[in-house]
Amino acid sequence: MPSNADRERERPPVDLVPVCAVAVVVATDAALLTVADSLAADVSVRVGLGVGAVLATLVGVAVGTRRTRGAVVGWSLALVLALLYAYTGMILPWTEASFTLAQAGIELALSLPGPAGELVAQSLFAGFTLSAATLERAFLIHYGVATLAVVAVAVRLGVGYLGRERPSTV
Repeated sequence: MPSNADRERERPPVDLVPVCAVAVVVATDAALLTVADSLAADVSVRVGLGVGAVLATLVGVAVGTRRTRGAVVGWSLALVLALLYAYTGMILPWTEASFTLAQAGIELALSLPGPAGELVAQSLFAGFTLSAATLERAFLIHYGVATLAVVAVAVRLGVGYLGRERPSTV
C-alpha cells in the first residue's frame, strides 16, 4: 500500500495550472507590443487578456491554496493586481472605447471621499484629465504588474522546487 509521501509524489502538480495561465497571459501581452496596431487595438484580445489574468488568479485560489491569513492576503492582493492589469490593458489601445473607460475611471476615483479620490486619480491617471501622461501611466502600471506577475511565478516555482523532498543518495 502506498504511503502518503508516495501519493504526494504521484499527484500531478495542479498548482502549475495558474502558473501556466499567467505565463500565457504575459507572453500574449508581450507579443502585442510587437504586432501591428490593428491587432493590438483589438478590444476582444484585450478583454481576453484581462479575463485570463483574473481567471488565473481565481484558479490559483481554487486549486487548494492553504487557507492561512497570509495566503488570503496574498490572493486578495493578486486579485486586485489582476483587475488593475485588466483595466489598464483596456486603456492602452487609446481608442474611443478606452478613452471613455479611462474617463469613467477618473470620475469614479474623484468621487471617493476626501483626499483619497484625488490621490487615486493622480496615481492611476497622472492627473485629473486625460492626456498623454495618462497613457504613459497606464503603460507603466500595466507592464509593471505583468513584470511583478513573472517575478511572483518565478519565486513560486523556486519555493516549490526548494521545498520538494529529494531522494537520498545512499
